[in-house]
Amino acid sequence: MRRRSILSLDSERVRVTVRVRPPTKDEETKEDGLPFIFLDTEKNSVILRRKGSFADFKEFKFDAVLPETAPQVDVYNAAAQTVVQDVLDGYNGTIMAYGQTGAGKTFTLSDIVTDELVGTTVEGIIPRSAADIFLKAETDKDHEYHVSMSYIQIYMEMIQDLLRPENSNLNIRETENGEVYVAGVEEIQVKSVQDVMKLLMIGDQNRNFAFTKLNAHSSRSHTIGMITVEKKALQPPGLRKALTERNRRGSNLTMPEKVLVGKLFLVDLAGSERLKRSGSEGIRATEAMSVNMSLTTLGKCISARADPMVTHVPFRDSKLTRLLQESLGGNAKTSLIVNVAPCGEFLQETFSSLQFGSRAMKVSTRAIVNIEEEFRVITKNLQQALEIQDKRLHSLEAAVLSKEEQLEAARLSLELQTREVEKLRKEQKLRDEQVSLSKKFLEQLKDRDKDWQNRLELLKMAAKDHLIEKVHDQKEEAAVKIQRAYKKYYLNHLQEEKRKVEVVAGSQLMVNSAAKVFKSLAAVDDYFTKKT
Repeated sequence: MRRRSILSLDSERVRVTVRVRPPTKDEETKEDGLPFIFLDTEKNSVILRRKGSFADFKEFKFDAVLPETAPQVDVYNAAAQTVVQDVLDGYNGTIMAYGQTGAGKTFTLSDIVTDELVGTTVEGIIPRSAADIFLKAETDKDHEYHVSMSYIQIYMEMIQDLLRPENSNLNIRETENGEVYVAGVEEIQVKSVQDVMKLLMIGDQNRNFAFTKLNAHSSRSHTIGMITVEKKALQPPGLRKALTERNRRGSNLTMPEKVLVGKLFLVDLAGSERLKRSGSEGIRATEAMSVNMSLTTLGKCISARADPMVTHVPFRDSKLTRLLQESLGGNAKTSLIVNVAPCGEFLQETFSSLQFGSRAMKVSTRAIVNIEEEFRVITKNLQQALEIQDKRLHSLEAAVLSKEEQLEAARLSLELQTREVEKLRKEQKLRDEQVSLSKKFLEQLKDRDKDWQNRLELLKMAAKDHLIEKVHDQKEEAAVKIQRAYKKYYLNHLQEEKRKVEVVAGSQLMVNSAAKVFKSLAAVDDYFTKKT
């Protein structure tokens, strides 16, 4: 693909529009009754009065000044409409909102409020720009349009794709032609305003917001929405028919087509804030310092571009200024919207914002019409082949992923079952060991029980024998004692009878009686002797 550019005849400069938001109820009660800011919408000037002074005034002139009552459509017509038309003609355009926290930047760019009773909508610059682009695409019968969108944020010097938030810390690259782009950012085709707003809402859900004393929904990052418009001229029917006929004959004649490529950059800058006033602490303070540093670098680049004597512009000191390099005096038509608050409490912030806008008006740009040449037939065939291959690859990838998921699930299930079986085996082994130990212990108990039973029997037998022997000894001793007692008794009796016999008779008869008695005594003695 070859690419060439056409320079615009005259150099331009950054257009600056000032918009003052309405005061809040709290701000109205805090004011001392003396206004500090005066707007002259006819002369497009802003006069700022120093607080507490009636003589110290500072006047700023801009391309457009919009009062508090200005509707969104007036803001779009004054600051954005011409840039959008230039993008449709193949130029790069930038619409950038600048101002302090809570000044109305996000409201100016992307607000959508639907009134169900009246049936009307109040829309910001982004939806109105998308509506003009698609209206032109529908009504232009001589051209074919292809519109795509990407959405990023710069948070603490890291670039994140808001449509694919997993793509974070993206890198900035530069083409051979010196064009700066973000590598790896997702670019999605859009076909309606609803598609653009849907992507915008998806991105805002991934955007970093936080509560501060200055704004309950304060953005903590810079966001850049990029809408790319490709515009191709349709071939006249006669030429298309002739080319078709020649191709049918085998000449393979193709005509290169010119494609205008315009890019619209919609930049919502995070608001500058003073830490004491916003009450930011911890991570919020770190975020605020990062935002202030990038805005300071942006101011330095604006000042360097506004001064023709300065040769070095520190674009590379910040990722924000690196991405906006073409918008700040390069290949782009740039419109800056300075949002200010009409409250004397923020006098210093308002003064700084107006100074920034005044310096930006001195930055000159030289926009280029971007023209790409391509061979439609080859591209169309290649595109169709690539789409078919992509579908096949997606189906194959889905099938492979499904199989891999199934295999992974089966592997995990097998590992789990293997662990369970191993666990059961260990438990069974432990139970078997416990049973074996229990059996051995029971056998030992049985052996000990038998041993004790044998010992008990022996003790019983020994006790019985000892008792019998003792009883027998006692019986023998008693028999001896009885025998001795009887013997003593009979001997005494016999001695008494003998004395009687000797005394009374002294005769033979007594002798014979005594002999019988002695005989009886001998028999008795013999009886007891045998008995024992």
